[in-house]
Amino acid sequence: MANILIVDDDEMHLDIYEGILKDFGHDITFVTRGAVAIKTALANPPDLIIMDIQMPEMSGFEAMRLIRAEIPLKNIPILAATIVVDAKSYDEIYESGATGYISKPIDAKQLIIRIQEMLS
Repeated sequence: MANILIVDDDEMHLDIYEGILKDFGHDITFVTRGAVAIKTALANPPDLIIMDIQMPEMSGFEAMRLIRAEIPLKNIPILAATIVVDAKSYDEIYESGATGYISKPIDAKQLIIRIQEMLS
């Protein structure tokens, strides 16, 4: 299956992702900071990155821009995960390099659909 990097500073959300994805056979790596996500992705490029937008130290927007600046990572699909999707945020999600987005709280069925879309 796929190698998926999940970036979220909230341990509860990481537990939710794990609960949803554990039975699908994906190799999941969890990190809680944008800077760590970039280093992790460079060391072992994933097939998909799920990126929280609202994180301390480095926002998901900034992390996505930095990921897109790295040649080995520029074509990896990124699924942005966010609580707020107004018109400005929606534009910034895509301008920052996301391939798509999913709203929080995470809906299991929608997450599975979005992952399948991103990996196909």
